[in-house]
Amino acid sequence: MEKLALLSSKNSIIAVESVPNLSEYEVSKMMENIHTQAAQFRSIKKFYDDLQEIQNSNQRVKTLIDNIKSDQKNQSEFQNLSRLVAKYTYDFFDFVNFSEQFVVAHPIAKLKELLISYQYDNFYAYRLAYSLGNFVKHVEQLIPLNDFYDKDNYNIYISINQLKEIDKACSQKVKAVYEEKDKINLVNYLDTTLSCIQVQTMCITKQIFEDENAAEYFQSTDQFIANYGFPCKIVFDNLNGGKVNLKDNDITSLKIEIAKIVNKFKIADIKIQTKK
Repeated sequence: MEKLALLSSKNSIIAVESVPNLSEYEVSKMMENIHTQAAQFRSIKKFYDDLQEIQNSNQRVKTLIDNIKSDQKNQSEFQNLSRLVAKYTYDFFDFVNFSEQFVVAHPIAKLKELLISYQYDNFYAYRLAYSLGNFVKHVEQLIPLNDFYDKDNYNIYISINQLKEIDKACSQKVKAVYEEKDKINLVNYLDTTLSCIQVQTMCITKQIFEDENAAEYFQSTDQFIANYGFPCKIVFDNLNGGKVNLKDNDITSLKIEIAKIVNKFKIADIKIQTKK
């Protein structure tokens, strides 16, 4: 058997009926609200955590690029670089697939059209990385690279000509991407793709926090908890008597993390790019 209750900041349990002018209906609705907001906050945190991991992967690739450039005879590191680029690319592919599924399921801000489709249409590196995600998953876990250097410059490229030779069974859509260019500078590829998913993370955070009313927590839910305590359920059984069910209590720690993310992104300043 379950019974609604309130948990104070001192972890004492307060019966709902003992609080003047507060009904079980109001407490129940607040619990639903907290459950919804916790899910919203977890979504923001997932996007941010995944972005952090991809940023770290991007930096590992760039560090290895710098090491190779500092010793151009160290060609043995090329295979390792190719493998790191493949991992980064698949992580990008996995991220944007999840991002697309999310914005399709949460269409308020039309981010599928105004953001994701815009990026795909306007950035070759984005189209290539998305195509290479399938390549890494189904064909080869090494991405072909080549280099060019003279007395002034040394650059590393993704060899799209080699990709076409390896990925002969690719779809017409992927083939069309491959045929756009012969090669792409690896650092430009890394910078562009990372920039795109940074923008996606910030815009999705803005959508969840503002358009889907996650900010409501700071305006009403937080005030409710300050006034009455945290709404919860006491679960009764024959062995243990009453036990507080706190499965939604993570909202308290989540709100601190989300506040930091929101402040870091300065979501009020984020503008969603519209198609030209």
